[in-house]
Amino acid sequence: MRFDYFFIILIFVLESLFNPIFCKTKPVNGYVMSDSNAYLPNVRIFSLPSKTTSMSDTNGKFSLLMPVRDRKLVFDLIGFHPDTIDAVLFENESIITLTTIIEVNYLDSVNTSIKFVVDRNDERKNSYKIDDMRNQGFNSIEHMIIIDQKKFLKERIFGQKYFHIKDENIFDQNIFFDGVKINNLGYPLFAITPLSEQGLDELSIMNGSYEKDATSPLTLNFLPNITYGNRILINQFFESKDNNRLDGYGAMGFRYGTLNVSGFSRIFQKENSDSSKIRDILDNIATNIAFTNRKNFEAVIYAYQNNKNYLNQKHNNSVLLKDNNLIAKFDQWSPFTGIISLHGLYQSRNNVNNNALDSIVINGECQSLGFNYEKDFNNTTFNFHTNSSITNSDWLLDEKSSSIERQNSIFSASIESYFNQNDTLPYVKEIKIVLSKERTVDVCDSSSSIYILPNNWDNNSLQLSTTIMHHDKKKKNIVTFNLGNTHGVPFLEDIINRNSISHSLLDSNSILPENKSILDISWRQENKIEKYKFSYSLGLSSYGHYYKNKIKYIPLIGNPKTIPLNLGDTRLFGTDIFFGLNTKKKFIDISLLISSITTNDISKFQSIAKQNIKGSIFFHHRFMNLKLITSTYGERNIEYIDNDGNSQNKILDSFTDYTLQISKSFNYKYIKMTFSLIGQNLNDEKIQFDGFNLHKKQFIGEVNISMQ
Repeated sequence: MRFDYFFIILIFVLESLFNPIFCKTKPVNGYVMSDSNAYLPNVRIFSLPSKTTSMSDTNGKFSLLMPVRDRKLVFDLIGFHPDTIDAVLFENESIITLTTIIEVNYLDSVNTSIKFVVDRNDERKNSYKIDDMRNQGFNSIEHMIIIDQKKFLKERIFGQKYFHIKDENIFDQNIFFDGVKINNLGYPLFAITPLSEQGLDELSIMNGSYEKDATSPLTLNFLPNITYGNRILINQFFESKDNNRLDGYGAMGFRYGTLNVSGFSRIFQKENSDSSKIRDILDNIATNIAFTNRKNFEAVIYAYQNNKNYLNQKHNNSVLLKDNNLIAKFDQWSPFTGIISLHGLYQSRNNVNNNALDSIVINGECQSLGFNYEKDFNNTTFNFHTNSSITNSDWLLDEKSSSIERQNSIFSASIESYFNQNDTLPYVKEIKIVLSKERTVDVCDSSSSIYILPNNWDNNSLQLSTTIMHHDKKKKNIVTFNLGNTHGVPFLEDIINRNSISHSLLDSNSILPENKSILDISWRQENKIEKYKFSYSLGLSSYGHYYKNKIKYIPLIGNPKTIPLNLGDTRLFGTDIFFGLNTKKKFIDISLLISSITTNDISKFQSIAKQNIKGSIFFHHRFMNLKLITSTYGERNIEYIDNDGNSQNKILDSFTDYTLQISKSFNYKYIKMTFSLIGQNLNDEKIQFDGFNLHKKQFIGEVNISMQ
């Protein structure tokens, strides 16, 4: 028996050694990456006509012994466009890039939710696939945005981080969850995301017009993770016992239905020079149930709850906030009728805020119904969207009470036309027009002991955008234009907060929506230098924003509460310069972003810097990824209300941040693990406000585990 085993092994070894000689083969090896710079495992590689096959490993590496008579190499992976190259000209150790399929998410996908979205590349839209993010070593959206050369994260004075692009305020943003607007009662993001990051599939950031709502210059759309199968995701973020986060996601499903559950718990704490602390505890639990016929219909029910417990010991301020959300959504697709979506939303919010100026309790509820229709006609997409909501808020200020109702309706329609590519002359890639009409009515109950004046606002928004392209085999030039106007209606909670305090700047208890006219122009060039095996990109964008009834949100010292103020008309101009460089094998990526703004009155903007610089160097290797980022922020001014109700200003000095991330991924059968170590503010440059260090040096460890 032992002799038989030895004989079999000997034959196998001899065959492995001499088979390439007798079969006239040659070794072929290289790497496969996605168009988002993530190494791709499980890519099927085969040569033709022999169909000799291999698979890429967890680091995207592949190798095979190809018969010398084969002339083509084919790379194929579900979710990506297959690529066929000339096998004779292929150089070993080369990197093959596969492009993600974005035109249509296939209806017969086995492990993912059916998404009835016909989507083409949009120069104003940035989409971040969470799985791709993990493949690149990013275990959290926060660190992905910190490292992304085109995006900035800003931090409010009590610690909450938020997305910042150009001059947009946190309250200028429209927030959607799977296409359903969720910022109705107040700003809905207690953390960066509305629920666990492990429970998300994709984040889309639209800078400009959006099909479902053109009222805002910046739109965030969070797409949930709906898995028709079994999957477990766990993420642990740890800096210290006072600053850590645990995220989790689980899916249990079959061919036609699934149950998904996710949640996170986050503890954030900062210590003052007098040993007092800011503590912010966030908890989330979410679930969804989905059904599909795997052809053209999907029904999903989402439910999630967020809890916030905030305490500022120095000012003896506290906030208890509970947010409940229930969403039902039905999608149906047909080649004749297009995409039809119906959704219903119920939200409730309980807000107990104790600060030095008052003690207020706000209980709010919102119900909304929405309808969306999308249809392609040859090279033109038509979209129609409408949403109506009723919001009620009851609030108690000390011993006085009030009740107010808001009725809001939004109608929007968009037309987007696409044009054929011209390989020799500049051509118009697409033209898009988005029209929105929003009507808002606020009525206070006559029996209220605190009376708020009624509001009746009728706002129209129109945005026009186009993209012009010119390219050849090596160089591509892209010019985009975005022209239009947007408006910002204050949250009902903001109107209540404005009426709850006495402030020297409040000449009346009424507030008007902010109107903004926009003109954005950008140019980008992408060029490949084959001789030196690298490519580069250059970008230049300029924008002008004109405000009427500019709203500035003034925070209370030591409290998340803000007071909106109308500060009249103003204007702002900005310029962004971008440069990127990467090698052919994408071993090194270098990028630089320089942003600057000018305005006739900087005091009408909250915490905005006139200059920002962000540079990064990425080293991509199959053994690990290493990223070094340096960010320089200019001087900023923060206006706030002190404990006596007076307006104060604080100048925050300019500072530079150095961030280093090292990450590595491992695959073993059905388990994938990603480890990352992050050092932020390595130069330990301190920014003090109210005795707290807003920008401390920290080292963060993260681990992400995926099982499916």
